[in-house]
Amino acid sequence: MTRPFPPALGAALLLAACAQTPQPAEPEPATLDGQWRLETVDGRSLTPRERGATPTLSFVEPDGFSGRAGCNGYNGGYVADTFGAFSVERFAITALACPFLDLESLYTTALRAADGYALAPDGSSLSLLDGGTPILTYAPLSR
Repeated sequence: MTRPFPPALGAALLLAACAQTPQPAEPEPATLDGQWRLETVDGRSLTPRERGATPTLSFVEPDGFSGRAGCNGYNGGYVADTFGAFSVERFAITALACPFLDLESLYTTALRAADGYALAPDGSSLSLLDGGTPILTYAPLSR
């Protein structure tokens, strides 16, 4: 004769199994900092002519940024986490007529498209990513 499985024992085994399953860590909000100068956009280095108007990016705590897109100034807000997620939440730019508008357009479009970031362990570079691919790479402004 088969004895029925006691419901209390089944519930206890189920609870024990759940308690032993590690839960994935939740990402923590991240605050990026520093002042950066653009080195590459979409994998290409800036030309010597473009270097005269190198875009910059400065993070302002706790969740803001500002910089120069070459000639025009910009600012905005971002959200980032410790798992490398990044997104631009607000964005504004001045509208001066400048000689490097093609670079500015490419740069600001990539900045707003970024969905992740990677910071070199030694702080020598910051990359903004789109789908895991670096689209903007920066070096520290002070170096």
